[in-house]
Amino acid sequence: MFLPPFGENGGRPVPTKGKREKPPSRNTRVNLGPVVSLLQRLVTVGLCEEVFRDVRTTERRRKLSLHALFYFWTSVVLQAPASLRLSFERAGMRADPFVPRLTAAMGSFFERCQTLDFSFFLALYHRFVELVEKETPGRFGKCVAHLRDAFTTILIIDGSKCDKIAHRLKVLRKVRAAVLPGCLTAVYDLSRGFATRLYFWPDAAMSEFKRTLEVIETFPSGSLLLGDRLYCSIELFHCLEARECFGLFRFNKTLKYRKLRRLSRKDVNGGLLEDFLVAIGAGVQALDVRLIRLKLRGKTYAALTNVLDPKRLTAEDAVQLYPLRWQIERLFYTLKVILNLKNFYAAHPNAVAMQVFAAASVHVAFRAAQAATADRLGIEPEELSTEKLFPRLALTAYALAMREGIHEEYKRLNPGVRIKRPPTSCFGFMQARLSEILLEPRSGKRKRRRFCASRATWKSLAHIPGARRLL
Repeated sequence: MFLPPFGENGGRPVPTKGKREKPPSRNTRVNLGPVVSLLQRLVTVGLCEEVFRDVRTTERRRKLSLHALFYFWTSVVLQAPASLRLSFERAGMRADPFVPRLTAAMGSFFERCQTLDFSFFLALYHRFVELVEKETPGRFGKCVAHLRDAFTTILIIDGSKCDKIAHRLKVLRKVRAAVLPGCLTAVYDLSRGFATRLYFWPDAAMSEFKRTLEVIETFPSGSLLLGDRLYCSIELFHCLEARECFGLFRFNKTLKYRKLRRLSRKDVNGGLLEDFLVAIGAGVQALDVRLIRLKLRGKTYAALTNVLDPKRLTAEDAVQLYPLRWQIERLFYTLKVILNLKNFYAAHPNAVAMQVFAAASVHVAFRAAQAATADRLGIEPEELSTEKLFPRLALTAYALAMREGIHEEYKRLNPGVRIKRPPTSCFGFMQARLSEILLEPRSGKRKRRRFCASRATWKSLAHIPGARRLL
């Protein structure tokens, strides 16, 4: 089936033709307990110690270890507390089952968040992603599953600026503009449903294109990269070819090209789909690429790709694939709105990055849980709503952590007695009706985001003289 043209449909997959098994009833009870233990099972003390040894240069070992800090920030992401002090006090009183008991003073905690470089959290996130990839198969994006034989992986890249700092430091009190603590670049795996690579930069004004050139060095050969107009450049195509990778980008009108020959021309669903071999650049920078152009309902949509073999990536596949680029926008929405990255509890770049990578780790674990839940129900993962499912998964994760804590306490009080854990099916709050977590089809027009004047007058924390010492 043919997807709408480039940029439409919000990146939602189109149902494929053919028979499908009878869908489960909307009243089906879904037990969420068995699918939420991935984070706590994989991010262990041993893994954190291994990452700390690999990344460490001159950092000191303290009571507030990488393991304790990670789960503290994970708890902050799941609970969205009123303040860090409240969360710290709960952890010190062992009132938070998700966090190891913190015995350090509050001042030591804030000092540790400022002095421990965020590269530890970056390395821990990527190590966690590698473990998840080994355990869970890619269940997302089945509408383009046939392209997985042609490419190692299909990736989507985009950047986003972090939301403004709410806590006003002394050096920021006279700054009237919104102060941004940094920016992100995410590489989203279409089949996995989460960001396999995520990077944080303390300078929010850093060029997104420059950040991308650094990130490309981590791509496996044979990957296909989707991106918007920003990434459609000769330099980026050359970088991809050096890595033996491919790109599919929305055409940038500032890029000049020369037609060499037409590869195909056909009518599709009332529109005209054309495929050309074109040359971009000049001299040693000259490069042959394909221009795929769709004319539909009075509009023209175009994209460039360096996949020169039309059999490997047909024009129809390119038109079907590109709208899925919008899934990375859903990633940023989930991180900022559902996982609370719109509120930063600290202003120091290291602490901001800790919260960012903790939220991203929760997103990875919950997306794997979403895929496992859909697989048990016999439906597609995209049919479940992250806005409805993720809060229930957070509640279930806390309930399981509390169950483990109570179980260990009973074992301590009853030495030599074998005590069984109660099954998750005994707890009603760990279950949900399918109708309560299904994605509802959008009705009516999309709501326009209300304009905020501060969005046009922002400053990077790195460009404020008194705040540079924090970086």
